[in-house]
This record gives sequence, structure tokens and C-alpha cells, in this order.
Amino acid sequence: MKMRVLFAVLIVALVCTGTASAGKVGFVDVERVVSQVDDAQSDIKKLEAWEKSALEQLGVLNARYAELKERAAKQAAVATAESVANLQAEETLLRREIEDRRLNYDRQMQTQTEQYLKKIGAKVGVVASDYGKANGFDAIFILKGQPMIFVADQADLTDITIRLYNERFPAN
Repeated sequence: MKMRVLFAVLIVALVCTGTASAGKVGFVDVERVVSQVDDAQSDIKKLEAWEKSALEQLGVLNARYAELKERAAKQAAVATAESVANLQAEETLLRREIEDRRLNYDRQMQTQTEQYLKKIGAKVGVVASDYGKANGFDAIFILKGQPMIFVADQADLTDITIRLYNERFPAN
């Protein structure tokens, strides 16, 4: 793995210094593009609203679980063995429901995030690739995807990519 990273750094260094090629190299901060393009804002808001609702539902269940646990603790000394067993069974069921919902939330959040990133990422790739071809770039790399020591301001195509993306894929 270290050898691959070293090799990648060497290639980028050679390309950037012009030793291997006199062509142009650009970089795009995809994370920033994905979070700032106009087309993505409605998806981000939908995802945030879904997340808020799911977390509120989990909060309600957690509060119910805490109340049930407190009630069971208070009744443990004075209630019948059957009542205590029923409360413990109810507590166990509720805890399992919370765990299941938490796992479901995590899976859904991951799936929705991946779908969002795939949708936007594909468009970002098209925009950056078309820009690179039209402007004589030999390569455009993902900024932060490779360890780098220096990237010239004129090689950072992030703002251009955001502008072109917004023009090509206007928000609905």
C-alpha cells in the first residue's frame, strides 16, 4: 500500500513539475462541489429532514425506555414477581425495538447518502471531464484523494466545476 501511494505521489510530482509532460493538470475538491452545487441543496435538505424525523422517533422510544426502566426499578421491591417479570419483558422488547430502529436508521442513512453521492458525483465527473477535454488538460485529479505538497491556485478547478455544474444541471 505504501508503495502504491509513493508511486502515485511520484507520478503526480512528475506531471506537476512538467518533467513527464508539458500538459495541464487540474484538481477538483469533490467534497466541496458535492456540498455546494445548487442541484444538491434540495437533496441535502430532504436528507436532513429525514434524519431529523428518524432521530426524533428514536428519542421518543429512548424516553419511553427510560421511563419504563425507572418504573421497573421503583416497583421491583413492592410488586409481585409476575409484575416485575412483565415489566422486564416489556423493557427487553422496547430495547430490542430501539436497537432495530437504530440499525435500520444507520442502513437507510448510508443508502440514502450513497445514492445522493452517486447521483451528484456522476454529474461532477461529467462536468470536470468535459471541462478538461475542452481546455486541454491531460488529467484532473480529486483534490484530497492523493497526498500533495502543493497545488497552484490555477490548478484548482473546484469553483469552475461548481459554476459549470450549476449551469448544466440547474436546481429543480
